Amino acid sequence: KIKNTKELKTLPREERQGEIKDSFSASLNAGDRVCIVDDVTASGATLSEMASALKNAGASYACAVVVAVYLHS
Repeated sequence: KIKNTKELKTLPREERQGEIKDSFSASLNAGDRVCIVDDVTASGATLSEMASALKNAGASYACAVVVAVYLHS
């Protein structure tokens, strides 16, 4: 993570992607395969942004494993 952000769970869903945009950077070898492990996801904004950073850094494959899903009303 290269940028400090507000705590995403405090933001409305539609604001999360904008807040997390350009917050991650990666240094990989071309063709590396990466798996992101996260403890919880609500909107998917963080996972999406991390996957984009990995792809931009040359990852040939990026997947995600989430331990829990937070469902809010």
